[in-house]
Amino acid sequence: MNPPAKKPGMVLSDTLPRYLENLRAKHARGVATEHSYRPALKDLLEEVAPGIRAVNEPMRDACGAPDYLVSRRDLTLGCIEAKDIGVDFSSTTINSWTVSRWGSATPNGCRTTT
Repeated sequence: MNPPAKKPGMVLSDTLPRYLENLRAKHARGVATEHSYRPALKDLLEEVAPGIRAVNEPMRDACGAPDYLVSRRDLTLGCIEAKDIGVDFSSTTINSWTVSRWGSATPNGCRTTT
């Protein structure tokens, strides 16, 4: 049996606080790395946008090797590069070449601290 459909707005009101609490709990232990938060981000993406698939550490393709490849059916919607909580993107190895490579494969790229 399928769960009842959620009304618009309910997904974020339920999902976002759960996601943030998941991050807080992992971060509070003091042993988490960037990869520790990725399952929570995958779940968040897939819950707030039904039909979306977020693949963590996808095979290399035209996007290169992003942390996530986000798609719906066989259409790539975008790439996501996730960094650890507190990382300053201006000091990371994500550079304009990486983002331009994503742009040649998909017009949608996202950088996020999980």
